[in-house]
Amino acid sequence: MLALLGLARKYDQQQQALRDQQQRAAEARGETTIREPPKLQEQARGFLEYLRVLLALGQDGWQRDQGEEEQADVIRVMTVHASKGLEFPVVYLPNLRHNSFPTINRKSPMPPPAGMIASEHDSDAGHASGEACLFYVGVTRARDQLVLSYSERNGKQKARASEYLAALLADSRGSGLSLPAVARMEWRGAGESAAEDESDDEEDGDLIARGFAAPFQPGTEFLRAVQPPTLHASALETYLRCPRQYFYGNICGFHSEERTYQLFWQATQQTLEALKQRASEADGISDEEAKALYSQHWQKLGGDALPFAALYEQHGHEIAALLREKLLASGDTQWELRPTMTVEIAGRTLQLSVDRVEQPKRGGQPARFVRTRASGKRKEKPTPGPREYLYAQAYKQHQGAQITGGDTPTLYFHNLSTGETLPITFTAKREQKLYEELQESLSALERGEFPPKPDARVCPACPFFFVCPA
Repeated sequence: MLALLGLARKYDQQQQALRDQQQRAAEARGETTIREPPKLQEQARGFLEYLRVLLALGQDGWQRDQGEEEQADVIRVMTVHASKGLEFPVVYLPNLRHNSFPTINRKSPMPPPAGMIASEHDSDAGHASGEACLFYVGVTRARDQLVLSYSERNGKQKARASEYLAALLADSRGSGLSLPAVARMEWRGAGESAAEDESDDEEDGDLIARGFAAPFQPGTEFLRAVQPPTLHASALETYLRCPRQYFYGNICGFHSEERTYQLFWQATQQTLEALKQRASEADGISDEEAKALYSQHWQKLGGDALPFAALYEQHGHEIAALLREKLLASGDTQWELRPTMTVEIAGRTLQLSVDRVEQPKRGGQPARFVRTRASGKRKEKPTPGPREYLYAQAYKQHQGAQITGGDTPTLYFHNLSTGETLPITFTAKREQKLYEELQESLSALERGEFPPKPDARVCPACPFFFVCPA
């Protein structure tokens, strides 16, 4: 508490010095206006912003003085530059691949004039020296444990360890650094194997311990207790994307905070429902009223307090206006929003929520199943995926009709961002492939298999990235 009061006193002194400087500058210009001190609310807001900047820059020394970093139940993620002057019980340095740490000395696309900086040779040497110093800073932040890691693949390309790792191990055997015993672990997925390198074992002796980590496999009784009696299509889509993500979210019950796009989508759905309820008076609903409806739902969900809120709300206004026009143009067609249906796939029951079913009042005309997404402008035609295949099966089973390549399309894709509606067509080959993918995933689910699907581009955006063994 004393440290926090000290920061507040320092902030007040800085602000007072700034006001005095501004007052002297005004007097020098011949101005006689007396500047009043800011109100208490403005001072509090400024002090909170001051603390936020200190935390972002790693200059919050009050925690280090009290030793609270050991008691705080937090993980601090920072760059090596921001860690200068700090110390932690445990430090993780990931991504120690060649050409990643140290980084490649990239040439500037706009080189400075000749003579302003050192020659190219000196520049390369300076870059190498700077990266080495940065690595030294990183490894010396750890007090008790230092964990260094790298991957053998970078996406689809093979990768090798940073040269700094070999130098660090060499120093641990000599007199350069006083390091404790080094434990080397090699993590691999289930079913993978690695050839032991006898030369490494002989060279490092007892310093190396090899391990192979298989993802946790829950027991049959546990799965029987937590698996829902009916599998939802959205859960199956998650399993298709990554079985391990399905395991964390649907089996373990881990949930992440709702992101801005998720709230944007919820506000869009709620706005459409409100517009549909007022469809009878749609002629009297203006674009401005439709936009106001979206803002009402957006703010009620708390979306206006999230990053890029203004951009999402602006696009939501555009979608609300397009939905209003779509409802006006639908005529006598009845819109049923998100009806729940059951679909039989390979003898298994799935629960499916259809985004929209358009049912004409006139007899003899087929209903239309519509898949909706805010996909931005796109030139290519919609490609049917697992969800679209389930839509087709639901149409066949509930409408008593067949969908073939020669029939009039009854499945459509509605791009909310542009307002266009495009037909979804299947080829026999594509339909068979989707069926096999779904059947294989359903069988793997019954066996309780949840292997991770590591992807260098997709995994960092996963809410379970830091707990996944991949």
